[in-house]
Amino acid sequence: MVQVLKQARAPERIITLLEGESLFNDATAVVLFTLLVSMTLGSSFESEWQSTAITFARVFGGGIMVGMLVGALVSLLIKYIKGAYVIALVTLLAAYGAYIIAGGVLHYSGVMAVLTAGLIISELPALNNKIKLDSFSDALWQFAAELTDKIIYLLAGISITVTMFTEQWLAMILGIVAVIIARAFIILFLLPLLCFIMSLKKIPVNQLFVLNWGGVRGTVTTALALSLPFTLDAWFTVQSAAYRVILFTLFFQTGCMNYLVRKLKLDAA
Repeated sequence: MVQVLKQARAPERIITLLEGESLFNDATAVVLFTLLVSMTLGSSFESEWQSTAITFARVFGGGIMVGMLVGALVSLLIKYIKGAYVIALVTLLAAYGAYIIAGGVLHYSGVMAVLTAGLIISELPALNNKIKLDSFSDALWQFAAELTDKIIYLLAGISITVTMFTEQWLAMILGIVAVIIARAFIILFLLPLLCFIMSLKKIPVNQLFVLNWGGVRGTVTTALALSLPFTLDAWFTVQSAAYRVILFTLFFQTGCMNYLVRKLKLDAA
């Protein structure tokens, strides 16, 4: 979606907001998904919502703290090493290290740890200067992201069946409606309220509509749908609804974005 907005010459602020939002949305979704599945299967997590909220805050916040620590340590290390291959290796070790420490050792969110560590490392001036001289690290991570996307979509293509569309059509429709309503509530109501409370620059209404329509579900949603355990009673229904939401956002929402940007006269903003 970000690439589509760039091609449509949308304002830079919309692209920045959408990129930042997608990062933390995906990480939050993974944490919530894990907790909800654990509750449903009756694992060690308690079923009360209050307990779940506390667990979510602990897992989410703990992952951020681990990521900050790993990111800071790796940032210091990168200042004293040379060579594009060594830098790339260190960033790979940082990602896996943050995930293992947070998720495997401390039982926090490994996804949030990796995200936070990556954000800290990417903002390091010394690293930025080295990447400008040799873009190997950047190219390596782009390749890894592209390869991961293709593998996940390939697995999704193998798991999609005609039965999903013939037997689970109502769940698919309800899933799309629920996603649209939830997205509209967050972007059109909560986001302006947050800007007002924090005295941030107000986002124009036409840009809010683009942000609202730009909530595309893709790789992360597909991966979560594929990871649903078969022991979950409604796994097939949930997976079917998730796939339909993904197809709707990827083809319909993305396909309409150019028209929406032009209609709202944002391409000349």
